[in-house]
Amino acid sequence: MTIKIFTPPPWTVFYRLNYISTKAHHGWDYTPLVSTAYPDTHSQFICDHTDAFSLRFLKEDKIYLIASSNGLVLCSTSRSNYYQNKYYVCNPLTRQWVSLPPPPPNCRHSPALHLHGFICASSSSSSSLTSAPSFKVVLIPRKRHPSTKFDIEIFCSDMGKWNTYQVSCPREVWMSWSIPSNVVSRNGLLYWFEGGGNGIIAYDLSNNNEDGCHQCRLIAFPKERSYPDYYYEECLGESEGFICFFQLQNSRETLSLWVLEEDYSNGEWVFHWACKISKLKEIIAAEKDGKFRNIEVVGKDMSSIVAFSPLDRNVVILKYRTNILACNMQTKTSEVLLYSPSPTSQDFRRMWHGRPSSFVLTPKLTPLPPSFWSDTN
Repeated sequence: MTIKIFTPPPWTVFYRLNYISTKAHHGWDYTPLVSTAYPDTHSQFICDHTDAFSLRFLKEDKIYLIASSNGLVLCSTSRSNYYQNKYYVCNPLTRQWVSLPPPPPNCRHSPALHLHGFICASSSSSSSLTSAPSFKVVLIPRKRHPSTKFDIEIFCSDMGKWNTYQVSCPREVWMSWSIPSNVVSRNGLLYWFEGGGNGIIAYDLSNNNEDGCHQCRLIAFPKERSYPDYYYEECLGESEGFICFFQLQNSRETLSLWVLEEDYSNGEWVFHWACKISKLKEIIAAEKDGKFRNIEVVGKDMSSIVAFSPLDRNVVILKYRTNILACNMQTKTSEVLLYSPSPTSQDFRRMWHGRPSSFVLTPKLTPLPPSFWSDTN
C-alpha cells in the first residue's frame, strides 16, 4: 500500500513598504520597496526564484503591488502624466506578463485613490497547465457621497477591454475610505469594507438581475465586534477557502478573528478565536530562535496585521517593528518570516510609513491568456 504524504504548497507574503527617498519640491518622494517574507520550510524554493519574485523582469522603476489570484499577480506603475497607471498581470514563477489597456479616464490617477479587485479563474481540466484561465481586474473608484448605486470598471481578459457597470445596493453605502481597505476574492466574489463603517460589501461578478444591472449586498460586522476606539486595526483576508475578519482592539487589549460561513445571500460570522495582547507578547517572545526574548510593548509596536496564512486560519501574519512573524493562536507558537535588526528611530519612520500593502502568493504555473490587446515580452 502506497501512503501519500501531503506536502503543503509553498507560499510567500508580498508586501510593499513606502520608503522616503528624496525630498522633492512638493514634499517627500516615496519610492515603493517590494519585499517578501515566507516560512523557513519554503526558503529554498523562494531563494531559487529570488529574481523572479522581485518582479525585476517587468523592468519598471516603481511597482505598486496590488493583489494575487491563482498564482498571478496584479500590479501597476504610476506614470508622470497626471498619475496615469499602467497595469500588469504577471506570473512571477514563469516570468510571463501582459500589460493591460489604459483604464477609463476617471480611473487614471494614483492607485491609492480607488480599490482594486483581482480574480483569476481556476481551471479544473486536466490540461490546466497549458490552457490559460481568464482573469478580471476590478477598479472601484471613490465616491464623495453615500448612494444606493455606484459604478465600477472591469477589465476581462476574454474581452480584452474595460467596461463600466452600475452596481446597486439595498441601502446607501459610502465609497470613500478613511482607513486602508483591501479587496478579498473568493469563488468569484469580492469583499471589501464599506467606507462608512457600516459593514462589508460583497459583490458577485456573475450576479446580475434581468435588466443586466449588477448587484451587491452589505454584510454586517460580527455582533461581538468591539466598537473601534482611538487605536484599532481591522483587516479582511482569506484562509483555508474562508473569508476572515480580524480586529485588534487597543482599549480591550484583545485580538479577535471571525470566519464567514456563508452563501452569497445568507452570510453569517462565526467567532473563531481571541487572544489577549499580553498573551501575544508571550507567543512572540517564545519564538524558537530567541530573537524576541526581551520583548516589551506589543500593542504600540505591532501596529499591523499583514496577512493570513492560506493553509491555517489559526495563523496570522503580523508586523512587529520591522519584522514579519507568523503567530499560531492555537499552538501558541510563532515563527519569524523576516527578521530585521532594530533600526534607528529615523530609519524606522522612513521605512514603515503607514500600513504595508500586502497579499499572499501561492506560486503556480498558471499560464497567461493570449494578449490580443497589447504587446508582451
